[in-house]
Amino acid sequence: MSFKSRFEHTYAVIMAGGGGTRLWPLSRIDRPKQSLPLQEGRTLFQLAVRRLLPAFSLDRILVVTVRSLVQQLSEQVPELTEQNFLIEPAPRGTASVIGLAATVLSRRDPQAVMACLPADHLITRPDRFLELLAAAETVALRGELVTLGITPTYPATGYGYIHVGASAGDEAGFPVSRVLKFKEKPDRTQAEHYLGSGDYYWNSG
Repeated sequence: MSFKSRFEHTYAVIMAGGGGTRLWPLSRIDRPKQSLPLQEGRTLFQLAVRRLLPAFSLDRILVVTVRSLVQQLSEQVPELTEQNFLIEPAPRGTASVIGLAATVLSRRDPQAVMACLPADHLITRPDRFLELLAAAETVALRGELVTLGITPTYPATGYGYIHVGASAGDEAGFPVSRVLKFKEKPDRTQAEHYLGSGDYYWNSG
C-alpha cells in the first residue's frame, strides 16, 4: 500500500507563523526562521513541504500562517495556491492554529484526520518520518490524540517535555505510550532528571 493511499483522509497542516525571535538576528518578524535558506540553499518551509509530497497530494497540505507571510511562502513553493493557506486573524499560538485548521477540515471532509507539523523542523530521515506519520495515523483512527516525542540527547532547558506512562504497545515498530503530563521548559536540574529517568521525551510541537 502506497503512502498516498494510506493518507486518503489525512491532511498535513504546516504551522508557519512565527514571530522571528528565534535565530535572531538572522530571523526577523517579516522573515522568521522557516523562511531562511538553512540547508542546501532551501528554506525550512520548502523542506517541510517537500518531505510531505510522497504521502500527501497538494490539496491535502494546508499552511496556517499570518497574512504578511503568505507572499514569501508562496514564492518559496509556487505549487501552493491560495486554497492551501489558512490565515490567522492574529497570531495566538499553537492552540489557535490547531483549532482553526480543525474547524476548516471538519467542514471540508467529515472523515478528516490532521497531522499538525511545525514548519521549522530539520528532519534528516524523511522516509522514516513518513513511516512514523503512518503509524500515528493508525493510532489516531482508533479515536486517540497522538503526539510525537523525540528522545532527548542532552538536558535541554529550552524545550517542552512529554512525561510518558505505561506502554500501549507498538505500531509498525514505533513504541506507543500513554502521556501522563506535559512539562514546560524545565530548569537544568529538572532537565537532568528527565534525561536520566528515561520517561521523558522532547515535545516535537
